[in-house]
Amino acid sequence: MFQGFNEPKENWSKLPHEFINALPLVSSESELKVILYILRHTWGYGDSEKKITLDEFANGRKRRDGTHIDNGTGQSINAIKDGLKRAAEHGFIDSETDESDKARHKSYYWLKMSEVDSGVSEVDSQQSTVDPRTEKETKKETKKEGASKNDARPTESPKASTHPAIVIYREVKRSYPRKELYPMIIEQVGDSQAALDLWRAVLIGWSAVGWNPMNVSGMLEFFRRGEIPKTNGNGNKGRMLPEDRGVKTRMSDMLALMRNKGVLE
Repeated sequence: MFQGFNEPKENWSKLPHEFINALPLVSSESELKVILYILRHTWGYGDSEKKITLDEFANGRKRRDGTHIDNGTGQSINAIKDGLKRAAEHGFIDSETDESDKARHKSYYWLKMSEVDSGVSEVDSQQSTVDPRTEKETKKETKKEGASKNDARPTESPKASTHPAIVIYREVKRSYPRKELYPMIIEQVGDSQAALDLWRAVLIGWSAVGWNPMNVSGMLEFFRRGEIPKTNGNGNKGRMLPEDRGVKTRMSDMLALMRNKGVLE
């Protein structure tokens, strides 16, 4: 029996709003389980992509010492295959098969990211194997490498996460951007109320059309142009999040004010 929830700290996984909105597409328990498992091992650890194998869905991902991080999805291989097939058909995941070993083909599965004209980060085609290290080990090594390369850089202000532009990102996206993006966001958005209102509207619009939630550069490009993301009419037409109510009506006045103050060209 489940023993109850602990207060969420660092032991909880992020669940995109796009997935909640798309729940009617999920047609079986096995499909739901495989999608949640990939989500947990992707954004649950702050990674942009994580490829999962059938064995990992069945038995869990392993650490370097051979012990398991978790116990997988708790399903049979046949149930997992059925769930993956449905998830792929409904557009939730992508996959590839490694045929380098003719006697044993190995398949990998990961989250499918939306592709839009505004520029979506491409998945590294050379990343074709699953790193057996834990996500924590990977983060520690990356942090050490970053520290050695950036010794000459000034120390980041501990208050960067409380800057209004970062706070707004957190409120709209329900998560923080990557820390290395803080300076770029703070520098480009600034702290004027008009700029912050536009930044909030851009983030809300970006989420509403379902574009890549990790493409911060794309969001900033819309901000610099003073434009709110919207669809081309092929899907998600008229879709608006509750937080966006009231923003659209004052947007033209806000943009005019920002141009007069020199915030936008």
